Amino acid sequence: MRGRNARTVSLEDKLREQIEMWQLAQALCASHQPALQASLDDVRREIMSHVSRNEIVIEDRPGEFTSLAKHKMHCLWTDFQITPEVTIDSRLRGHLIPGVLVTRLLDLHRQQIRLVASLIRG
Repeated sequence: MRGRNARTVSLEDKLREQIEMWQLAQALCASHQPALQASLDDVRREIMSHVSRNEIVIEDRPGEFTSLAKHKMHCLWTDFQITPEVTIDSRLRGHLIPGVLVTRLLDLHRQQIRLVASLIRG
């Protein structure tokens, strides 16, 4: 805690703030580049569809499949590639996703981050 007027913020409050920032980023992107947001939403749905019908796979097949990222305790809104709930849900670790979908998700997600950053900077 720094300074006389500094306040202590709980991890739950920080996470809630980042979730709200993620929701704002979705709205900004949908408003300023609807095609980008629609593509991002589509690939997110494809990944979740794959996860919902996929058993957890232990073996690794490099280049063909990629595991969902592990949850970090101190997430920023940019860490929520699919949704905050998916990022936080530890039960989803171990599901392997086709690499082509992950590559598409990461590319679209980076584009969204750049767009939101440019809108914030003005």
